Amino acid sequence: IGEITDENCKLLAKCENLEGRLASSNSSSLQSFQDLSREVNCTLDMQAENHALRHSMDDAIELASENIAYIYEEKLANLNKELIQVSLVNDDLLRQNENLRAKLEETEGDIHQKVMSFKGERMEI
Repeated sequence: IGEITDENCKLLAKCENLEGRLASSNSSSLQSFQDLSREVNCTLDMQAENHALRHSMDDAIELASENIAYIYEEKLANLNKELIQVSLVNDDLLRQNENLRAKLEETEGDIHQKVMSFKGERMEI
């Protein structure tokens, strides 16, 4: 009985030692699992923030594109108005030029006629 008790004591000590080591190992594993869980949650949070930022950035790009298109459409409309006005002024200047050319030809004809008349009068003298 003494040998059995002594052996039981040794086995009990070994079991307690193993229980202690197992508890320590479990505690360490639990700590590692908790650390890993925090990292995973942090990564998931960052992915969610990244997705939200990407969505916001896409919205901002779309809005900026619409604003740029509106600005260019407005500028194009203003340029078209200016082009029409320049075209009207150009047409008016062309008409004035034609009128001046006609007057010049008429004046040249009058001068030529007067010169010929003057030459004729000189020849008579």
